[in-house]
Amino acid sequence: MIDARIPANAREEFAHGREALAKKNQQDATVHFRKALSIYPEFFEAELLLGVALMDLRQWLGAETAFQRALEIKPDYATALLFLGEVYWRQQRYDEAEHTLLDGLKLDERNWHGHFTLSRLYWDKGEALRAGPSIGRTLQLKPDFAEAHLLAGNILLKLGQQQRAQIEYEEYLRLAPKGEYAAEARRLIDKLKILSASKK
Repeated sequence: MIDARIPANAREEFAHGREALAKKNQQDATVHFRKALSIYPEFFEAELLLGVALMDLRQWLGAETAFQRALEIKPDYATALLFLGEVYWRQQRYDEAEHTLLDGLKLDERNWHGHFTLSRLYWDKGEALRAGPSIGRTLQLKPDFAEAHLLAGNILLKLGQQQRAQIEYEEYLRLAPKGEYAAEARRLIDKLKILSASKK
């Protein structure tokens, strides 16, 4: 629900920004969101979506500032915390990322993307055992998310569970046969089949 105190011209800029974002025109979107914020600095939704647009542009520091500002307007807003946690993770600021993501998930435990980011964070730190529960929860909440199956496969392989890893890689390919990592997944499946056959 957008704040009724927001002036009409700020709302209009925000609407243009959302439209640009929907068309994947992030640069234009940032211009409109910033205009909306210059008219009404407490415009939470504009600050939040400015952060999203800047994330898409891989402008991590700008996105960080936008999400922090959004949290000043609405503290304890789960989505802003989870986005901020992802921005920290992207910058390899793992301790800040973990703390922020866990805070966000306390407020919205059913946010699959938050669990997925937390799992990726633990995976990047070489903590496959800790990554497991997060990726499991991701797949409970979003079973059709191909990349989560790929990460689950990697985690299971690292933990020595080759059969289960193969199932996850096959599920990734079923969901994303032309996905970015399809060739790698096929290679791993072939390797696992050879290993399995050699054990018989």
